[in-house]
Amino acid sequence: MVMPKAPMTAPARLGLLLPWVNAAPPVPVGTVRRHLRAFAESFDGSAEVGHLRSHGTPAHEISQATPAALEALRTRLRELLRRGFPPNIDVKDGQWINDQPWGQTFPLMQAFSSLRFGVICMGRPAPRKLVRASSHERRTFRAPGAYTLLVEGDLADLVLFFVAHLLTAPGMAVVSRCAAPAPNNWEARCHRFIVGSGVGRPPECCSGACRVRAHAERLRTLEREATGRKKRKGKR
Repeated sequence: MVMPKAPMTAPARLGLLLPWVNAAPPVPVGTVRRHLRAFAESFDGSAEVGHLRSHGTPAHEISQATPAALEALRTRLRELLRRGFPPNIDVKDGQWINDQPWGQTFPLMQAFSSLRFGVICMGRPAPRKLVRASSHERRTFRAPGAYTLLVEGDLADLVLFFVAHLLTAPGMAVVSRCAAPAPNNWEARCHRFIVGSGVGRPPECCSGACRVRAHAERLRTLEREATGRKKRKGKR
């Protein structure tokens, strides 16, 4: 017996792109193309994507995308996410840590000039008389999904629009930034993007290595605080 395939969640969709957006380590071009196609085609009009469907997935454009075009898309995605966080998002040793260069605006507003939209009725049957329908029939009739929003356009605009949709639709996904010290520079933050479901405690670190550094930093802070207390006691 073949079990039905479970629907892809919003965090799983974003998880196709974040390793590439973080670019640590670099992702092969073939893998990027494969993940981009899976990401675009996953918008099938289902409730899991907010009844949004990719109309005419640009599979050919994805297969023909040059490394330079993919890098330009990665930069736009990274800037969309990075500038979605206000400046001064971290505090370390009483000092603000800010990765927003002076003069940049936030959030980043981008034009999606190639996008075209349409709607299609999914043919939901209505009860003969709504006043005589059961509560279940009324909820089903009034639930979202009677129409599906169709969108088509260039690859870059589509991908950015889909990411923004996942981040703003209710109950979809949450993106945070890794708060661990950066490799080889504990005065800076790792700041790679992390995706969560919005349920439970959000992840604080993007990898096992970052969790080790974050734990070591906490221990170091506790040791400094303990040393400071001993010094203050000795001066009394």
